[in-house]
Amino acid sequence: MGGFDPALGSVTLCEKNLNREKNSYLNVIKHELAHVVQHRMGRNGDALMPSSLLAPLVRELLPQKEVMAVLMQYPSSEINGELEARLASRYLPSELIAVAVVATRSLSPDHGHHGAAIVRR
Repeated sequence: MGGFDPALGSVTLCEKNLNREKNSYLNVIKHELAHVVQHRMGRNGDALMPSSLLAPLVRELLPQKEVMAVLMQYPSSEINGELEARLASRYLPSELIAVAVVATRSLSPDHGHHGAAIVRR
C-alpha cells in the first residue's frame, strides 16, 4: 500500500495496490506518517507506546488475522511499530497525526530530512 523510507524522508504510495485492496488513501497516509513520527522520535521501527499499553489495544481493536499476518511478515524489532501505526491510522484523527509530524520535525535523528514528502507510484 505504502512505505516510509527514513533515508530519503519520504512516504511512497502504491496506487495499484491501494486500488486493488480498496484501502483509503487517507488511512495509508496516516499509517505511514505514524512511522515518520516513530522514526523522528528515535524508535528505529519500534512503537512509541510501551508494550504493556500497546498489547491490550491490539487485542481489542485489531482483527486477529491481521495481527497474525504482522507477526509472520515483520522482523521482531518492527512488529510493535507496525501494530502501533495500524492503530494510529484507524483511531487517531488526521489532525493529531499532522500535529505530531510537524512537532517532531526538529527531533528527526538525521536533521537533514525534515519533510515527509509523499510520492505516488
